[in-house]
Amino acid sequence: MSRLIVFCCLHVVFLCGCASYSVVGCFDEYNELFIGKVKANMLAGTSKITVQGINTGLSAEGSSWITYIPLLGTCQGQRGEAILTFGDGRIVKVLFTALSCTTGVGAGADQYGNTFNFKFGLRKQQVEQYIEETKKRIKDRPDLPAMPTGETEKKPAREKPNVIRI
Repeated sequence: MSRLIVFCCLHVVFLCGCASYSVVGCFDEYNELFIGKVKANMLAGTSKITVQGINTGLSAEGSSWITYIPLLGTCQGQRGEAILTFGDGRIVKVLFTALSCTTGVGAGADQYGNTFNFKFGLRKQQVEQYIEETKKRIKDRPDLPAMPTGETEKKPAREKPNVIRI
């Protein structure tokens, strides 16, 4: 009997607590598109996120958590926060809103002010459509720098102006 109770409890946790969703997004100023997965723990209201850039292969990982649940306890309208740490040192903080129990949208910025937006929970066909449309929209933007501007490049010293003192 005790084995049956343990089995049932584990079964409920594994079936009801975890889900995996697609996530796609991009920096607004650069020609880079990210695709990945959100592994959600629905019971805890948290998730683990992994993404990788299509052009650069730059990867990021992070986590998210729910910060607001509507009064009726529905999924639609839930809000949350996430932090992603990229392989080049960027840290992106975002806010998101659930459109349903499995989909949502969000936006944020890295520590240098570069804005980032994303969608999650899209079906495979929707992901492919998002990628195709976004690639067209961002193709003329500059490539994502390997490091944020100013971190690895030294700016040339400014020449002192010729000053004539009277």
